[in-house]
Amino acid sequence: MRGKWYEKAAELGDARAMTNLGLCYANGLGLPQGQLEVVELFSTAAKGGDPRAMLQLASRHKDGRGVAIDRAQAVIWYQKATALGNAEARPRLEKMK
Repeated sequence: MRGKWYEKAAELGDARAMTNLGLCYANGLGLPQGQLEVVELFSTAAKGGDPRAMLQLASRHKDGRGVAIDRAQAVIWYQKATALGNAEARPRLEKMK
């Protein structure tokens, strides 16, 4: 049920809804799991300024979930999330150095 509301808001361009929808997909919460959809949603939401999406996208680049491993992209997204105040991003960024 929650996923349907996130889908509607994401279709309207809401970056936070895209992040939440991506998390639903990633965790199989009422929606089928699909890594391609997850990465696309997190990417769009991150570009829209959502630091939680930046954190998720960085993690996927670091681990190669849904995308090829790309440490440089992981660092970039962790830096952007840190700059926007995401508390989880800073320690993850420091581990990458």
